[in-house]
Amino acid sequence: MDRILSKSCEMKNAILDDDYTLYESGFILHEYDESSYPGKYNLKAELNASELTTEVKHRLLYYASEEDKELVKNLLEMD
Repeated sequence: MDRILSKSCEMKNAILDDDYTLYESGFILHEYDESSYPGKYNLKAELNASELTTEVKHRLLYYASEEDKELVKNLLEMD
């Protein structure tokens, strides 16, 4: 099973989920809400590191354990 290296759970506009999970394989899962209207929440997307903003990369690095920070930096293509 692919180990979770980091998970960032944040909210947009105080009510909309904006969560990112980084796995050891480099797989990134984005779970989010576009709005509170039916069909616009509990959405999921698979992303690559190149599709993440600098802010999201820093969030994932922040929430990684000390032992995993270097691996997270490499997977997210951070300098």
